[in-house]
Amino acid sequence: MTIRLTAARLALLGLFLLSMAVNMIVVGVSYLRGGFYAAHLQQLILAVLSIYSVPLSAILGGMFAQRSDSERPISNPAFWVAFAVAAAWNLLLVGRAILFGLAREDSVADFAGYLGAVSAASSFLVVGALAYFFTKKE
Repeated sequence: MTIRLTAARLALLGLFLLSMAVNMIVVGVSYLRGGFYAAHLQQLILAVLSIYSVPLSAILGGMFAQRSDSERPISNPAFWVAFAVAAAWNLLLVGRAILFGLAREDSVADFAGYLGAVSAASSFLVVGALAYFFTKKE
């Protein structure tokens, strides 16, 4: 089965949007359950948005740019490697968010600190994949 560039881009977009949504839902549910104060809600929402702003900007920018090569077939291994490393990056963030949502005693500061530190330290997992699939090819 041959994967088209458009399908690969949509799959990566879906992965990032779904992961961001899960993070936001966990934060929202934790707040509604009384896990933290309203002031912390804004802090956590801004942390999640700032983390996902860079990869989603690259993805959306690449998708909105006019391309004549969007239907060309791409390497299946390249797509699956890119999807796997992007999934790993997102799993590091979503996994911690789920633990935060389930924990009885967890600190908003610890959770926000984890999100910032781990997303920055593990960004090497997604930078190459996003550059490959979302930058203009000459």
